[in-house]
Amino acid sequence: MEIRYAAAVSFQPGGLPAVTESARAAFHNRVVTPLLAKADDVRATGGASVIEALRAACDHVRGVDLSDAGVSRVAIAKRVSAFLTHIEGAIANGVEAPVPTEINCLFASLDEFVAKRYERSCSVPIARPKVFMDLGHLHSDQTADALDASAITASCRLKDEGVPISIVKLSVRDDSFDWQSACQLPYALAHELLCHAYQGVESSTGKTEPRVVVDGSCAWTEGWMDVLALWAATEWLEQHEGDPEWVARESGTLRVAFTTMHARRAAAQSMLPRLQRERRTAARRAVDHLLAEMRRFYAGPDREDRGRDRVYAFSLSLNALRIPQADRDRLLDKLALALDVTVGLDRDELISALVAFSGRPDWGPLDRTLTRLSGWA
Repeated sequence: MEIRYAAAVSFQPGGLPAVTESARAAFHNRVVTPLLAKADDVRATGGASVIEALRAACDHVRGVDLSDAGVSRVAIAKRVSAFLTHIEGAIANGVEAPVPTEINCLFASLDEFVAKRYERSCSVPIARPKVFMDLGHLHSDQTADALDASAITASCRLKDEGVPISIVKLSVRDDSFDWQSACQLPYALAHELLCHAYQGVESSTGKTEPRVVVDGSCAWTEGWMDVLALWAATEWLEQHEGDPEWVARESGTLRVAFTTMHARRAAAQSMLPRLQRERRTAARRAVDHLLAEMRRFYAGPDREDRGRDRVYAFSLSLNALRIPQADRDRLLDKLALALDVTVGLDRDELISALVAFSGRPDWGPLDRTLTRLSGWA
């Protein structure tokens, strides 16, 4: 993983300047391809053997003759230097951790961003979960569904022990991890954090029910909240500073990667029943509808556009409640229907009810209002 990650972020972001066909062939045939061929061998080793393999990878790169690469050789040398810096850093850290250091940096930065977003948006008291990251591996034939567009997938499990504990597992198909996969990482991790790791973290007195992991059929989590995960990943990208330094430099490419992966999650998949996919799509549309209504309701010549903040306030307050998956999905159905059928004063009453819930998350009054306005039988 260290070699593939370092090769992805060092060698793959964009084309080489002033490159020729012969220079490109020399670079890939003498540097990139041999390194990637070593990656699986490194993962199969353990202990001191990993260090030795990484040192061997560095020695290989240093020994490559690229004198015939023409004017591109300086640009190639810069990328080789970046690769060596990554690997030498891993060697210095002892590579005990299975996750590359820079991915851990990404994860920690996103976790802090999500925590602040919950603290800023939720009126319900929350207990910030302890969030850890784990690494899993996928075999080369695992390419179905969303994995046909990425070498990564992520999941979250709960292991609460007196305090909320969430473990985000990043699963990587090693033989395919590339620059596109690296660019998709922040969005994939933001989804797991915002939608799953912080779900059910309210700390209200008397709440003793355990948090429960939702499944893939949850339209609220995989549809509605996934839109907010895309917002959060993009907002994090706009504010990001420091390591990994390539994030800020390649921000335009990352934005495209985020939206591509987000779109693929709602596309046809063999393991995603059609009804579930359609419910995810309807949930996404409902978010857009609510955002437009929040902006309309509060529109004014001297008013700042805080539509997203109000959608965050409602959504994160609801996501933080410790309630069954079925209850969230039922409320979502009523909300989506009410947004679709109400007009005039009824629509204003709907928006007022959602804003009131955001300020004081009381399930009963909101559910009764949505039931009435949606015509729910």
